[in-house]
Amino acid sequence: MAYSDKVIDGRRFVRRFFNTALQSAKTTVEELSKRSYSTIAVVTTVNETTVAVRDEFLKLWTGQPPLVVDLNPADTDLNSTASRIQAGNPSAVYLISGPPQLFLLPTALRRIAYKGDFITPSYGRNQAAIKAANGALEGALVIAVFSDRLEGLVEECKRRFGTDVSEDGVSAYDVGLFLARGFESGDLLQYLDSRTELSGETGVWQKQDRYTFAPALSVGHISGGSVLK
Repeated sequence: MAYSDKVIDGRRFVRRFFNTALQSAKTTVEELSKRSYSTIAVVTTVNETTVAVRDEFLKLWTGQPPLVVDLNPADTDLNSTASRIQAGNPSAVYLISGPPQLFLLPTALRRIAYKGDFITPSYGRNQAAIKAANGALEGALVIAVFSDRLEGLVEECKRRFGTDVSEDGVSAYDVGLFLARGFESGDLLQYLDSRTELSGETGVWQKQDRYTFAPALSVGHISGGSVLK
């Protein structure tokens, strides 16, 4: 389960069950194009996964050249970064970061009266980060997997086990189903490679490339401390 193609490049026996960086970039570009933002900033906490998402986005983006800002994972004092972004006055900030930058940067920007929008990949579903942002992420767009079946299973797991369950954790159940069916067929790779889609408890996973199956991405938003479609 990884955005980066490095997990499959040159690996004949590896199959990926996760949204690709290209899939995320396409959905994000389509959504931002609808909104006619005049300028954007792209802020990335640098690691293999986030850089893959950023690079695919930049290849597809045809609007005004964005302000590109890279953060180190250890960066926690983001006041100067926030001031730099505010000086450019972008209409929106595409924040490709998990915690703590996911909540620290929006908080720093709102503190200096930044009024633009925030967009984030699936990292934006992190409830702890949304809470820590204390309203700074309110209204942010989240590019992720949204389906009634997925949400229903998440809620069922919470009731059943009495603890928060991530969407990725529930999706991993489907991956287990796919692998079990493949083993039962007698040839796992032939089973997977002969299909254009796989149907699981959370919905349909489409083949994205020779080695990858993933559910469709759509756009949600943060409202009242929750992520809604």
